[in-house]
Amino acid sequence: MITFFYGTGVSEIREAVHKKVTAFLKSRPAGLVQRFDLSDMGKLEGFLEALQTRSFFGEDKILLITGSFFKEEIAEQVLATLGISLGSLEKGIELVFHDTEIQATLEKKHKKLFAFLNKKADSTKTFVETKGVKLEKLIEDKLKEEGLSIARPALSRLVGALAAYPDRLDQELAKIIAYKKYQGPLRGEQSAKIEDKEVAQLVATDTILNNFALADAIAARDHRQGLELLYRHLTAGEDPYAILGLLIYQFRNLLKIKSLTKAAVPYAELVAKTKLHPFVVKKTYEQAKSFDLEELKNIYQRLFAIEVGMKGGYLDPALILYDLILRV
Repeated sequence: MITFFYGTGVSEIREAVHKKVTAFLKSRPAGLVQRFDLSDMGKLEGFLEALQTRSFFGEDKILLITGSFFKEEIAEQVLATLGISLGSLEKGIELVFHDTEIQATLEKKHKKLFAFLNKKADSTKTFVETKGVKLEKLIEDKLKEEGLSIARPALSRLVGALAAYPDRLDQELAKIIAYKKYQGPLRGEQSAKIEDKEVAQLVATDTILNNFALADAIAARDHRQGLELLYRHLTAGEDPYAILGLLIYQFRNLLKIKSLTKAAVPYAELVAKTKLHPFVVKKTYEQAKSFDLEELKNIYQRLFAIEVGMKGGYLDPALILYDLILRV
């Protein structure tokens, strides 16, 4: 069985793939789930082998494949292997191809592979980025699944903050849910409704730009500017946990971009490779020039240690953030 998902709806495609996996494991609890991002050339051989062979114990398996259109030679091998194997594809193997690009882009990259998947797939669906009222409903439904609700002003603020960065929906919701379900009770906040002030603390509309400014100061080793920006964030009432989350997000992106450029991946391919917004890629690419790869790894590990310490309650959130800026 083959499924083919594509389109600009990053979160929607991720959700659709998740539902496919959930349904697969529900009917076959002992089944195997294997993921292959073929934009990493090293994964191609593993995918081709998984497609053509059964596991040692004969379990059913579902293969989740993205990046099939990343390079022409990859698409050619995928198409050739599918053409040979499709007729003899065992019933116990499901294939889910998913790519976050529109039909015209995929056809431009490899028209024959797109036509093959579109024709041979048992299920094909295009996902468009959810906006406006539909996005609000999606957010409310996801929160309802967690036993939470959201005030109207908070919902409007969140939708506005995500307008230019729809790919961050899952990340921001996970942060809000974690805060409300765990940090809230610790601070005596028992309400299951997410209020506007909480969204303002965790997902400010200018978080990306503020985050870049703070990361710029850290990259330039401008301790004075970094301390001043952090002070502004904190005195404006922003939550230290939210600030740490933004720094982790940015330095994770820096690590991704630096690793790819170190591997000689062209700038033009960074958006597709990282699945980040072009604006984020542009800013992060410039910032990454100020760091070497090992330095970024060390900073990211330090951020992770700080996160553990803050969540454990044995580090003062504000003081440890000031200390971080001074030590980078």
